[in-house]
Amino acid sequence: VDLELAASEPVAEVNAADAVAAEVQDGDWVWVETRRGKIKCRAAITDKVPEGVVFVPFHYVEASANTLTPTYSDPISGIPDFKFSAARIKLAERGEAGRKVWGWERMAHESRAKG
Repeated sequence: VDLELAASEPVAEVNAADAVAAEVQDGDWVWVETRRGKIKCRAAITDKVPEGVVFVPFHYVEASANTLTPTYSDPISGIPDFKFSAARIKLAERGEAGRKVWGWERMAHESRAKG
């Protein structure tokens, strides 16, 4: 599956309660910021992530989630550590009203339908 076709823009999955607190709506551009940096993503309001969690896929070159997380790897195996970090979101700019952001939901549904 081509991830860029399913989600052609950098996306941050945001819990609805967190979105309300940050005054962010589905389709808005948000800054996702940690002490290591910040990236700009479209907000996808969802119940898939728990309150207090923001999920950002790491495959976007223009907004790599890897820039937000520690770069530690196990010294013996070279396997990277689990990618997580304390982060905050804030509105960067308003998106189109009512815009549904991305195709992950559609892609997952199509995958389940195929069996």
